[in-house]
Amino acid sequence: MKIFLQCCIINFFFILLCQFSMMNKNIVLFAVAFIMASCGHRYQNEVNDIEILQQDTDALRKLQGIWIDGDTEEPIFRISNDSIYYPDSTILPQQIRVIRDTLYVGQNAYAIESLSENVFSFHSMNGELIRVCHTEQVSEDSLAFVHPMSAPIIYTEVTKRDTVINYSGRRYHCYIAINPSTKKIYRTSYTSEGVAVQNFYFDNLIHVSVYSGKNRIFGRNITKSTFENLIPEQFLSQATLSDMKFSNVDKEGFHFDANVCIPDGAACYMVDITISFDGDVDYHLMDF
Repeated sequence: MKIFLQCCIINFFFILLCQFSMMNKNIVLFAVAFIMASCGHRYQNEVNDIEILQQDTDALRKLQGIWIDGDTEEPIFRISNDSIYYPDSTILPQQIRVIRDTLYVGQNAYAIESLSENVFSFHSMNGELIRVCHTEQVSEDSLAFVHPMSAPIIYTEVTKRDTVINYSGRRYHCYIAINPSTKKIYRTSYTSEGVAVQNFYFDNLIHVSVYSGKNRIFGRNITKSTFENLIPEQFLSQATLSDMKFSNVDKEGFHFDANVCIPDGAACYMVDITISFDGDVDYHLMDF
């Protein structure tokens, strides 16, 4: 890019010089075309040189295959062509690149300590030196990577909850149905070796209904976006609407506790959903 900009600046001043010198128009056009072609060639060569520099094909060749923990002999990852795969079916494959002494997995960089045909050492995200070895049990260890497709974590079946409530001499029926949706939630996590990986999950859609006898007071589908004004966007983008339960009934109405959690983590927001006897709904965060 630097060469290209330099050439453009030269062209600009050359044209000014030609105009002030009252040179023949055809000569000016020919000179400009020649210089631009020359600069374009030099710029393209620079781009090609960078691309060649980035492609460490020998290192990529050495990385092919299944790598195991040197102590436990458990499969850690498998590299095939320019992609890395993990035994956990909920972890998405990612593209890798080797540039000089650095392994790039997606957008994350790991400094390579050493790489041979059988041993690979690199620094994790927290600076720990990780050492893995090429497996000698290819057939056996390859079974750890046999998945029909990457499988997200979901409820295995629709979850239904019915609650019958008697309040102030009237009988009410609360109904909850938790249904897996097709919306994928992506979350970055880290393996025990300190390698960043991407898991994905299916979010849930939860239907809530409240009946007084045969009359429906309230009925609505709840998703995590329902709480976008209560929960920070950064948290919500990696969280799922994981569960909802009936809590209690009082003079304000029927209370339901909804959990919005980051999968496989301890971080959750709990939202109180209050449905009045007239069918109005209100949401607020709970302290717990």
